[in-house]
Amino acid sequence: MEIFSSETGEWRHLAFNLAMDSLFLPFEGPSAVVLNGVFYWLEFRSMIYAFDLLKNEFLKVGFPFEEPEYRREVFSRCLAVAGGEVVMASTNGEVIEIWILQDKASSLWGLKSRLNVESLVGIIANTLCARAATAAVGRRIVGIVGFQAWDSERIYLNTTEVVVCCDIGSGKVEIVHRFDESLGCTDVSDFMFLPYECVQLG
Repeated sequence: MEIFSSETGEWRHLAFNLAMDSLFLPFEGPSAVVLNGVFYWLEFRSMIYAFDLLKNEFLKVGFPFEEPEYRREVFSRCLAVAGGEVVMASTNGEVIEIWILQDKASSLWGLKSRLNVESLVGIIANTLCARAATAAVGRRIVGIVGFQAWDSERIYLNTTEVVVCCDIGSGKVEIVHRFDESLGCTDVSDFMFLPYECVQLG
C-alpha cells in the first residue's frame, strides 16, 4: 500500500501485514473515512480495515453483526465520521441500523438508532401522489447514500423512486430528489424508530 503526503509531496510504501486470502475495497460509495490520523476502509466481506498513521500499523475492526453471504452488498452500508466518532449505517432491507464505533481495538460498537424500513417506505408513499403510493407495494430501500457531512443526525437513502433524507433527531423524512419528475406533493413527514434498547446484540 502507498500513502501520499501533501506536506512532503512524496509517496510512502507500507507493507500490508494482515493475514488474508484476498482484499476487496470498493472504490464507489461512502466506504472510507479518516479520524484522528487513522484511516478506515470498509471491506466487502463484513470487515473494516484501519491504518494508524502515527503507529504505522494496520488492524482489523469487526462489524457489530454477522452478515449473511447473500446480503453483502457495497451500498447496503456506509462509513462516516460524526461527532468525533466513526459511524456505520447498515441495512438488510428490513431495518436500518446506525452504529457508533466505541473501541476499534476490541471491535466494540454501540447501537445508536434502528429504523423500520417498512414504516419509512409507507411514509414516503403517503407523501407522494396516488401513482407513487400504488407503485410502493414491495418497494425497499435499495441503498445507503451516506451521512450529511455537517450534521450526523441526517442520513441519505435511495429508494427506487426517490432519494430521501432522514433526520434521526427530529423524526422527519424529506424527499431531496425524485428520479421521476412527474411525482409531486408534500416532501416532509414523520417516521418512527424501533426501540433499539430491546435489540439483542450478538
